Amino acid sequence: MKRNILFQLNQSHGQTLVIMMLILVVVLTIGLSAVGRTITNVKETSTQERSTRAFSAAEAGVESTLRQDLSALLGAGTQAFFKY
Repeated sequence: MKRNILFQLNQSHGQTLVIMMLILVVVLTIGLSAVGRTITNVKETSTQERSTRAFSAAEAGVESTLRQDLSALLGAGTQAFFKY
């Protein structure tokens, strides 16, 4: 009788260990998934920020060039319009 009770207790501890290991695997999988998603979001944000900076720099360059060309046209008088 005593032996039977000890056997059941040992079996119960083994089942608990297996269940805890499964829970640990699930929690680690969820955690690693969250970390992976966070890293992907950071990369996307960084790429978008660089793209926005490049667009702003290009737009500023175009505006500067247009401003210079317009001032050159206005400074040259009406002859600049008929030079084609």
